[in-house]
Amino acid sequence: MTEPFDIKKFFDLSPTALGKSLSIGWKVVLIALVIFFVYRGITANRQKQTQQITVESGGQATIIQKQTSKRFLIPFIECSVGQSNRYDKLETAVKGGIRVEF
Repeated sequence: MTEPFDIKKFFDLSPTALGKSLSIGWKVVLIALVIFFVYRGITANRQKQTQQITVESGGQATIIQKQTSKRFLIPFIECSVGQSNRYDKLETAVKGGIRVEF
């Protein structure tokens, strides 16, 4: 059952009401920041530079530089099916998460 709307409660400035509002507000901000940083980690590409140097006779050097972009956080979902010997039944599982690569 819903509570009827009261304008006095809406503009209540008592310490109890403000404490509840700030507590809920900080939790919402914290959850939003976690979602934002996970999203940034998934979508951001990290630049990786490799350099190969070969020196030939006569003092001639060849330098090859390569830049590759690599994602840091990679989301994944894995599905598996297995047979249990104990109960003779088929088991299925789904795993999901974020893999961190360096």
